[in-house]
Amino acid sequence: MLNARARAIFIATRFPEDDLWPEVMHTANLLGNLLPNHKNGWETPWKVWHEFVNRRLGKAYFVEKPDITFMRALGCRAYPLNEIGKAIAQHKPISAALQQKEGHPKFGPRAHIGYLIGYGSNLFRKHSTNIYRIWCPGLRSSHTLATRDVTFNELKRYDPEEVDATQLMTRELGPILRDYDI
Repeated sequence: MLNARARAIFIATRFPEDDLWPEVMHTANLLGNLLPNHKNGWETPWKVWHEFVNRRLGKAYFVEKPDITFMRALGCRAYPLNEIGKAIAQHKPISAALQQKEGHPKFGPRAHIGYLIGYGSNLFRKHSTNIYRIWCPGLRSSHTLATRDVTFNELKRYDPEEVDATQLMTRELGPILRDYDI
């Protein structure tokens, strides 16, 4: 069942399977715990587990309905803030972020361009509702970022044929901008 969900995510989002299968499997598992299934009488595994624990403890310690208001469309365009963007958004000094980047932050990008691939969580606590896993193919090392500082465009989806503007601009304009120090 988990593989079928992961396959459906790959088909719907058109993500490359080579590098992203661990992230997609994690997301498929999370969705499986939040969706009703036939084995549980069309109840969610989340609800079945929490009802069991509440009965064993004799008190209603756990909420029986999960909060899914944080969910967004998988594969949608996401703009996670980079270090300079986070410093500016939090009204903090940008000197530490400046040491890592070239050029002046006023004219540089404040966010990466990526795509939502999953939600943050860890093994010992419930899934996190404010951390998103963003895949940024334009970064030098194509990897995922875990961040809460992100803006989504759910109308724009990942398209493998689309030219990545970030990578093109960095490759073509990078040497030119280094020559003209502003």
